[in-house]
Amino acid sequence: MHGFAPDDDRLAELILYISGRCADWDEFDPVVLARILFQADFLHYREYGVPISGQTYRRGPSGPTPRGLPRVLRGLAREFAILEIPLGDGLHVQRRPAAMRGARLTIFAASELAIVEEVMRHYRSTWTPLRESPDFLAIDWEATGPREIIPYDWVQMSPVGIGHGAPRY
Repeated sequence: MHGFAPDDDRLAELILYISGRCADWDEFDPVVLARILFQADFLHYREYGVPISGQTYRRGPSGPTPRGLPRVLRGLAREFAILEIPLGDGLHVQRRPAAMRGARLTIFAASELAIVEEVMRHYRSTWTPLRESPDFLAIDWEATGPREIIPYDWVQMSPVGIGHGAPRY
């Protein structure tokens, strides 16, 4: 465990914020959402010693995923705060989160929102399919086994994020 209390309310508002900001981006899907959340939490932890949402991240089949993501998405859908739009070819369908209300940004520090914006800019400006696109924090999450927890301390061993000295991909 990492010692941070997961804050599902902060995760919910981050999901709404990111989903709203990425609404016009065709490539935005649940995998991209999870990657943005992961990178933002770990980069904020690296810079300030605490993650934004405090969520525990596990290695999923398509990358790191906050442990509370399915539960929080269900809660947002029940409140009609988010609509999950089916995407895919019928064989492989994902549910793209679309914000139905604005996020409560007052619960976040300016540094937290700045890092989320930085991560979103990275993914938009360097878009390639995720399996070919390096994360800008080179955290070796693939070194964990399936469904294993990715320790926040691993970010201390990775190159510094964009805007903080690392090369752009």
